[in-house]
Parts: sequence; structure tokens; C-alpha cells
Amino acid sequence: GTVSVQELLTAMTGQDHNPGARLAMVNVCVNDHTVREPATSTPFGHTLMTKYLTLKLMRMLGSKEFLLSSQYYNDDYTVETQFVEWLAAHDPQLLEGGFIGFAPAADDLESIKCMDKYIDLCAHTNTPNVFLDVNLVDNAEGTAPHMKGNLFDISKFNAKIVLQAVHKIDRMLSRKGYPDNPWREVPSKTAPAGELYVNFIN
Repeated sequence: GTVSVQELLTAMTGQDHNPGARLAMVNVCVNDHTVREPATSTPFGHTLMTKYLTLKLMRMLGSKEFLLSSQYYNDDYTVETQFVEWLAAHDPQLLEGGFIGFAPAADDLESIKCMDKYIDLCAHTNTPNVFLDVNLVDNAEGTAPHMKGNLFDISKFNAKIVLQAVHKIDRMLSRKGYPDNPWREVPSKTAPAGELYVNFIN
């Protein structure tokens, strides 16, 4: 007779390799990047209104958490910043479940100043969550010209700078009154608030 891959793995390791059983124990969160993606490596060509209409559409489709803005542009005042500021001023309920994404600062004053500015953006717009992008290896795709000198030029993983960033973000979220343990029993039914995701790239 035939033997399934699951049965073979169980026989070889003595452990249950039923992916369904294992997945049933995982608390899965789906972070929607539809609103953010038009901005990736695109300093021009996406607009605040495009992002706003996209966000409303994704909410109609049932998404609960969104990467609203990617802060990869140093001091440039881009649509990415303007969008979350506009939401905070005109339609703040759409910030629910929202994330602002950026990288941990490199070990220099300019990078630290940029990261602090991004954390402040989360605080003053009441964007409730942070998406921290961490490069584990050099980015094979290279860096777009408008992103040179940006925090994302960090090419090697550095646990110290990641933990420093996590500590600063955690302090900001605590000051905003978010729960110390923002665990959601059923992520698909509730929006995140006070959460920090660390995204390991490459």
C-alpha cells in the first residue's frame, strides 16, 4: 500500500506531522497591505484619495488590520505621512486596526531622529499599531534611489537596535493607554490595538 508524507514523517520522527492539527493551535493574524503597496518604491503616482478609497473597500471586504503607511522616506513629506494625518483629522474611526511601518534606527543620530519622528507620528495620529521591518540579509533587489541613506539601508541584522526600537515603541503604546497584553483570542473578529509586529525580511 501507499504511505502518506504525514505518515512517513510521523514514523521517522515519532511526532505528529499533521499540518491541520498544528495549524489549529496557531493564532493567525492577517495583516492587509493593500493600502500600502502602491507606495513601495514609488515616490510619485499614488494619492491620498486612492489610499482612502482602497482602505474603505478593504474594510467592506471584511479586513480587520491594515498597514496604512510606510515611513521609508526620511524627511520627505509624502502621501504616506499625509494619509494618516488626514485620517486622524477627518475620518479617525478608519485608523482602527491600522499600522504604521518603518525600520529600526541604525546606530547614528540621523537614523534615530527619523525613527523617533515615525513613532511620534503613530502617537499624534492615534494609529494604534506598529509594523517594524527588519532586514536579516542584504536586500537582493537593491534600494530605490529615493530611499538611499534611509533607515532601510541597514544590511545586517542587529539585535541591539531591534530591541531598542521595540522598547521605544512599547513605551509609546503604553503611554497611549493600550493594554500591556494585547492578545486577541480570535484575531479575525477583532481589530488589533497596541500591537507591534516585527517583520523579518528576506
